[in-house]
Amino acid sequence: MSVYDIILDKILKAMDKGIVPWKSPYTARGHRNIDGRYYHGINVFSLNIACWIYNYKTPIWLTWKQIYQRGWHLKKGAKGVRIIFFKEVEKEIIDENGNIETELIPVPRYYHVFNLECLKEYDSIKSQFENEPVPPMDNLLNNYIKNSGVSLIHASYGVSFYEPKRDRIVMAPVKKSMYYQVLSHEIVHSTGHKSRLNRLDDSFFESKQKYSFEELIAEIGSAFLLVKTGKTIDYENTASYLAGWAEWLKGQKKTALFRAAKKAQEAVEYVEKVAFSKGKNKKIA
Repeated sequence: MSVYDIILDKILKAMDKGIVPWKSPYTARGHRNIDGRYYHGINVFSLNIACWIYNYKTPIWLTWKQIYQRGWHLKKGAKGVRIIFFKEVEKEIIDENGNIETELIPVPRYYHVFNLECLKEYDSIKSQFENEPVPPMDNLLNNYIKNSGVSLIHASYGVSFYEPKRDRIVMAPVKKSMYYQVLSHEIVHSTGHKSRLNRLDDSFFESKQKYSFEELIAEIGSAFLLVKTGKTIDYENTASYLAGWAEWLKGQKKTALFRAAKKAQEAVEYVEKVAFSKGKNKKIA
């Protein structure tokens, strides 16, 4: 079984049990290793699931090597989480003229990480990682709208949506607690405009598969944005919501969830770049 299959099967089984893999169990910017480098894409799902299962409240992770280098020790029975990364390997190929060329091919590999709470020393070191400041959500989204050129309209009725043709977001009345979640969802959609990340082509609304995939990207991207800014995610009718996505994913190629997570991360990074023109979060996996 490939690395893809192992991780995706685990995620789909969690979804069958009612766990939303892109929903973070805490509000703390996002999962990162002990050196402050952030995890991205599908790895966020694996770490979220581990937090739900083992009730971890800390988004800090370490490898065996990092634990050993610091002289720390794992608690008995501590469970590691499989993290995927891509290593470039040289491969010789023969071109159409019969010449041999070397090409770098990304090959998936994996390693295991352990949550900070798995350490025997956790109680004595946890204060070093508490109360991390997060950027205000309204600043991030408002700055993006202002700098990107997307129009934002507040309607008095109807449903919220993003309209690519007019490059505008229409926000219908929603509960105050849901406002940023809905707005961030539509903002992720807006990153797909042809003038930005170019996900939404002319056939977008004509293809059920493309539409479903884009909705998944927006839902995951919205969750990523909310976690980065310390907001909680409110899921209503979670069981039926998840059942719909799980059914769709199982009918797709097994890389669908990986691709959606990657696209969602690209959208979030684009929003941050446009809003603040900063790139402090180093990508590691």
